[in-house]
Amino acid sequence: MTTRITLWRELFSEQPRILLENDDFTVTAFRYASGVEGLKIQNSRGHLVILPWMGQMIWDAQFDGHDLTMRNMFRQPKPAAEVVATYGCFAFHSGLLANGCPSPEDTHPLHGEMPCAAMDDAWLELEGDSLRVTGRYEYVMGFGHHYQAQPAVVMRKASALFDIQMTVTNLASVAMPLQYMCHMKLCLCAERHVPPEYPGYRAEATRVGAGACQTHGAVAGV
Repeated sequence: MTTRITLWRELFSEQPRILLENDDFTVTAFRYASGVEGLKIQNSRGHLVILPWMGQMIWDAQFDGHDLTMRNMFRQPKPAAEVVATYGCFAFHSGLLANGCPSPEDTHPLHGEMPCAAMDDAWLELEGDSLRVTGRYEYVMGFGHHYQAQPAVVMRKASALFDIQMTVTNLASVAMPLQYMCHMKLCLCAERHVPPEYPGYRAEATRVGAGACQTHGAVAGV
């Protein structure tokens, strides 16, 4: 059985508020001084901070006493239309109509429109030993592209392994120039060696139907 908890912007204030708490997870809603809403999901191994209304980027990731986010000059997320103006996060969804750094001939923003997208809906899903944060963003432009994006992050009880997912559905009558990248900014520790066979990250993309594509990545906390 899946329990769904709908999130509302009114739940987020500078005073942290616990939305869900059980033996395995704690979910806390709060608002940064900058005005950006944050959602902290925590298990016995660590926590993630997700920005539920801002592209559902993962701002902070800490497990087993280790901060996994690359050191940067941003003390908090900033309200922004382009990711370069709030570039201190752990991971974000790059794309979806265009990706990467624009050339002089390109008109798309750095890493596309999705990183700071204003989400239409956001909610939690609690099922068995997993907690899922997800939402919905509909991009529609008159005489242009039309798609729906559903990002998600899945945390499991007592685990430092979490999933980052993205499902994109083309709602237009013409082909969509889908370009996607899960952009991660990992903190690399001095004098630490990661063996080639380290199973800390894996990614896959699957076509789930006409006009729809689903991506999935799993990240190990340490």
